[in-house]
Amino acid sequence: MKRTILQIFICIIITGCTSYHPETMTVYYWHGFVDTSRSIPCSEMQLAAMSDKHSEMTEYARIVINHKDFARIKNYMRNMRLVPQGIKTEIPGIDSRITVVYDTLAVSFKETYTKYGADANDRLVYGDEEVIYTIKSLSGYYNFFTKSDLLMWFPEIKKHGVPPTYKHIAYEKHTHAGHTTMPDTITHTSASRIIFVDGGE
Repeated sequence: MKRTILQIFICIIITGCTSYHPETMTVYYWHGFVDTSRSIPCSEMQLAAMSDKHSEMTEYARIVINHKDFARIKNYMRNMRLVPQGIKTEIPGIDSRITVVYDTLAVSFKETYTKYGADANDRLVYGDEEVIYTIKSLSGYYNFFTKSDLLMWFPEIKKHGVPPTYKHIAYEKHTHAGHTTMPDTITHTSASRIIFVDGGE
């Protein structure tokens, strides 16, 4: 009897130690084009991505993605290259609209701009068009824009094409005085929080 109990105990320990817990990352974005009263830094979007505040304004989903895609996004985030200070760029910074959070890392991008992004410390980093396209495609980000807007304003769409999974979704815009606006906060707009789960080898 004691031997049987010991065997069961050992089995439980081994099973617990070897159980697989897939890696995840969070993609948080606002729906469609959004005008804000100020520029939104990556650090703020990172907090919003991991917070349940104003959850009634947020749609949630958990998506298992291909391991190669997960690894490509993760490797980009682990090896983000800072834009050296003093380098002249056509933009002063990133007004965040879509943010990816992996472990302690975060990176944000504008709606239609892929050349640069911003990290969790709000520093300008070089973007990767293919990675950004993958993130937006798999998370359903493009669905909140019309096809004509995608073809007109998104350089990565012009290069890689509209994703085969694209399906336009009408969403409620929060308006003020007839214009799409947002107060001095990043939570009062319709948004999505997508959990990417590594599908494994």
